[in-house]
Amino acid sequence: IDDAATYRTGVVTGMTQTMHTGSVLVTPQKFAFHRQNGKLVLDGATLLNTADEAYFNYIAFSNAAVVASASGDLRAGGVASPVWNVGGTGMSSLEGDVKLVAIANAPSLTSLTIDVAEVAEGTDFLVTGDIVDLQASNIGYLVKTGAGTMQLDGAVKSTGGALSVAEGTLLLGVSSDAHTDFSLDGGTLAAAAGTTHTAGTLAVTAASSLEIASGATLTFADLEVSSGATLNATVPGKTNLKVSAALSAEVLSRIRINGERARQDADGYLRRNCGLVISFH
Repeated sequence: IDDAATYRTGVVTGMTQTMHTGSVLVTPQKFAFHRQNGKLVLDGATLLNTADEAYFNYIAFSNAAVVASASGDLRAGGVASPVWNVGGTGMSSLEGDVKLVAIANAPSLTSLTIDVAEVAEGTDFLVTGDIVDLQASNIGYLVKTGAGTMQLDGAVKSTGGALSVAEGTLLLGVSSDAHTDFSLDGGTLAAAAGTTHTAGTLAVTAASSLEIASGATLTFADLEVSSGATLNATVPGKTNLKVSAALSAEVLSRIRINGERARQDADGYLRRNCGLVISFH
């Protein structure tokens, strides 16, 4: 696989390479593991990415697998919509940024799906870098599935589409004011204790949740909740959840703050609507 000359057509195609505990795979120069359906299984093993351009569309993380790519350029996409799976036992982790690459002339067809099972107490999959586009004209987006918790210690910077949380939990572990858009499609978006986050639009398309830990704040430019959907937010105080845009009464009726209907203050903060309701018959 150490053959940069075959990079453009792919050096690993249609096969599965399994690395077991104690094994280390080092990617040299420009490298592609993703052409057709080449799959890498990291069974407690380590992928050490030092390549200028390394494409991995199908990775199976299990048993505390590690991708160490702080000095490399890890990419997903470009040919088909990639899928990464996290399973086994013990938290797996990925160091460095993940760059999303769209299919040429069809950016809407490319998404990286990360399917995370519940494999550990707390965080099941840790990503320490940013989720970014390869370049402004070559964009993709990410979908989080699976019942497990993916912790992101970087920022969501992809502009190809909102980062979708369809299942399980996406935990924002480190403060960032660089997040773009999020979409809650049945999952949970959480903010770790003491962190501060600023993002673009939060779109809610199905019954979903926000979980804000003590001392954390989440600020969105706007909040959209589709008809028939409900956003259930766990908010520890009065200044933990803010939306810069003024929300309509219709949208507010679809939001619950600590189990009660929501109201928006003049400064944008969302709080429980604790007013007395009197019904006349």
